[in-house]
Amino acid sequence: MLSGKKIFITTGGGVGDLIMLTPSLYKLKNLYPSCKLSILTKQQTVEVINRIPWIDYVIGVKRGTFMSRFRVLPELSQQDIVICTDWQPHLLPWMVLFRIPLRAGYARKGKLLNNCLNRKLKNSVFTSEKYAAVTNAGIISEALGIKLEGDMTYCEVSQPNIGEIESVKSKLEVMGIFADTPFVLLAPYTSRYERDWNKKDIVALTQQIEQKYGIPVVIAGQTKEYNDKLVECPNNLLNQTSFFELVWLVKEAKYLICSDSGPMHIAAATRTPVIPLFNKDLPSRWAPKHDCYPIDLRVERCNDFFDIHDYKLKYPNNITDIRNITAEMVFDVFSRVEQVKQYLN
Repeated sequence: MLSGKKIFITTGGGVGDLIMLTPSLYKLKNLYPSCKLSILTKQQTVEVINRIPWIDYVIGVKRGTFMSRFRVLPELSQQDIVICTDWQPHLLPWMVLFRIPLRAGYARKGKLLNNCLNRKLKNSVFTSEKYAAVTNAGIISEALGIKLEGDMTYCEVSQPNIGEIESVKSKLEVMGIFADTPFVLLAPYTSRYERDWNKKDIVALTQQIEQKYGIPVVIAGQTKEYNDKLVECPNNLLNQTSFFELVWLVKEAKYLICSDSGPMHIAAATRTPVIPLFNKDLPSRWAPKHDCYPIDLRVERCNDFFDIHDYKLKYPNNITDIRNITAEMVFDVFSRVEQVKQYLN
């Protein structure tokens, strides 16, 4: 049924959203090897999946750039199936004009453009407690009228090339961290201030780990809010690595400690042990399913917390959860995990 078909999938999410989509795309490609997969995403997240060999084409849209969204029309016109996992009002009429046979997506209340869809989706990552990759499999299955089954807990991400690996290795060597030196990677900042961890706890945790275990802690990732570079932490690569260099750091780290953000999902793809710190969203939805030890201070939740978009509207300035996770709490989890792993080895 889908053999040889061209399937175009739109997603407006970030690094994690793309990585969590890969298990269902991989299952789809295994079922129908001759189908062609094209993914439309934000320009800044193209690198997340553009080197995965079984994804045929990745298109980036630079939001805020004149006519950027319409530059995908030549590719769109060639498709047999379009699945919109986000709202695409600019593209919906063109799908009809191009006579694309199957146009699946989410309807929005009161929107005339809903009529451009001939299959309206019900499954949604943001209204389910299930692991997002499992929900994504349900979305793709619903859109295509098939059933994607099996383990959806193993994700994939684009891998660095030799030049990128050598570049980040040289940055570590300047710090005295060489190929045989185990290190802990700490990625405490995100694209959202409410998910950033406290500076004082970042400094305290690095000191605790280095003093007790003698393992250097490397701080990496991107941040706009903090320009002091955390001078108290000597192994600081904040804003100094490319996406692919960060992938290598996550892959090579003995552990990753991070906020609920892109590096956590990279860890899911690289099979790196990870201790993620959660604030607004649910560990059941986003935390990796293998070698993951999430810290989440919320014990009780109301049903309205399950829809993250609704939560943001009701609690836009709620940053207390992540701020109340202390260095001591994280160090305690780290120590217990390290002790178990040393025992098993």
